[in-house]
Amino acid sequence: MPVSERVALGLVVSLAGGNMDAFSYLLHGGVFANGQTGNYVLLVLSLAAGDIRGAVRYLVPIGAFLAGIVMARHVTAALCGGDRFRAQHWAADFEALGFALLSLLSGGLTDLFANSVVSFLAAMTFQTFRQFGTKSAYAGVFITGNLRSLGNSLYEGFACGNEHERHRALRYLAIVMAFGTGVLLGRYMVELLGHSSCLVISALFLMSHRFVVR
Repeated sequence: MPVSERVALGLVVSLAGGNMDAFSYLLHGGVFANGQTGNYVLLVLSLAAGDIRGAVRYLVPIGAFLAGIVMARHVTAALCGGDRFRAQHWAADFEALGFALLSLLSGGLTDLFANSVVSFLAAMTFQTFRQFGTKSAYAGVFITGNLRSLGNSLYEGFACGNEHERHRALRYLAIVMAFGTGVLLGRYMVELLGHSSCLVISALFLMSHRFVVR
């Protein structure tokens, strides 16, 4: 796959990832459903306080995220014979369908269920779309790891004089900015379309097919 197309794939997936978090935050209880660190902290605090019902509330999206990882691994290994390019095409279609269905049902779902669906789909994205550019690892559904990689590349590029790392730093910066652009796009689409704004995420995953090439 040409470097430009690998980078473009990462940008499109990150746009979708930012949209996911904006959707869950604005329409389903002020929750960032992509990552699970917050849910895990709240789960432990709930258990420590003896609040079993509250703990279940945080355990469900964590379980959904794990299920999404397992599903993505199964698709790659069993359904696609270990071919990650076929798996990416399969996942793009599945994500597009999943968010299209969510756009139809979201208004009638509880926040817990809707956010768990987003967590499941985000996990599949995280597991399936993992490299961009010159085989650089990234996450399209949250930015903490991308910021770490950006910092490392900035140091290697400017403090150590590594030209390749300077170029890689620019690509990581683009990934971080794409996620933020996705958040802004998600905000405006929620204002314009409400729960149907999920269709924008579906469109982005369908667009990603263009950049999944060997």
